[in-house]
Amino acid sequence: MDDQSSLDSDYSSSTNKKTISNLKNAKKSNTIYHCEHCPEQFLTKRAVVLHSRSHLKLKGVTFTCALCQETFKTNDELIEHKYVHDSENLCFTCNKCKVAFSNHRDYLYHKLRHTTASVFKCEECSYTYQVRKSFKEHIATHYDRKLKCQLCGTTFKQNKDLQTHRRNFHKTGIQCVECGKNNQTRRDHEEHMVSHTGVKVFQCLYCGKGFSRSALRRLHARKHTKSKPYECEVCLQKFVVKNSLSMHMITHDTEKRYECHDCGKQYFHRNSIIQHTRKHMNHGLYKCPKCERSYATYQTLCEHTEVAHIKKRPFKCDACDVTFVLKRSLQKHMKTRYHRNNAYAMTVNETKH
Repeated sequence: MDDQSSLDSDYSSSTNKKTISNLKNAKKSNTIYHCEHCPEQFLTKRAVVLHSRSHLKLKGVTFTCALCQETFKTNDELIEHKYVHDSENLCFTCNKCKVAFSNHRDYLYHKLRHTTASVFKCEECSYTYQVRKSFKEHIATHYDRKLKCQLCGTTFKQNKDLQTHRRNFHKTGIQCVECGKNNQTRRDHEEHMVSHTGVKVFQCLYCGKGFSRSALRRLHARKHTKSKPYECEVCLQKFVVKNSLSMHMITHDTEKRYECHDCGKQYFHRNSIIQHTRKHMNHGLYKCPKCERSYATYQTLCEHTEVAHIKKRPFKCDACDVTFVLKRSLQKHMKTRYHRNNAYAMTVNETKH
């Protein structure tokens, strides 16, 4: 038997084994999950949970106050209604450990510790979740979480928006004498002053490139020394910065801890679920100050500004003498055959001379 026939035989036998294994597993799992709203049937509990959410969206979610059972058409109306119960001095006691709470949200968080169910159902909007952490985050959406500026009373949904407001409107921090910008820390102020003076006091000993901070120079120097001090304990892969190692370690995690509340899609990274959730919001959080475009992430806004308004091409390939607006465009170019040919020709010419 030749090598190709042997490979085909091995592949055929392995495929048959997988098919037989799948059939055995199918026979073992005789459980059928039925949808409560339609005749649809599913083989897994997760499938029926995700399917049931489609009925909620089609029919329109009814929001019910857990304290008085009054119903509302929108979540904002439910949150506004809950202010009525603030003056009632209610007390919520756990039936299992007798711990008492004056705040209903804290009480619901506490109840989750005793819950052993595999599916968590919200009593105020009937949404269901399979991940405990996702359900806890969902509970918070039914409560007002606005942050209030103590100086003027303006409210914000995120802490970073509050900090930006205080820095721009209440003149906190160190003010730049050149442009009036306020910086929260001295280090931020010194880095900002570089944009006016152009002086970068920390210079690379290998190439002379300047940096505004010694930490940035130290990180840059690793490109020359090829130093990668952070090593993965699982696969021994090495990294230049600690953050890259932390992001890499998640790839060894078999559990996707972040679940989308709307479609059930799961992610390893917190940033991934944040960017995915904004797609359901159907609007951009970051608006361009020069045009009407808006974007879901700050990074895409910066890329848009560089391409559409600044139009600078700071990233240059020394081998091909071409420039790019974005760094990732340069990195993509360096993987092309055109670049490799030019880089090889440059090496040959340097060797001759």
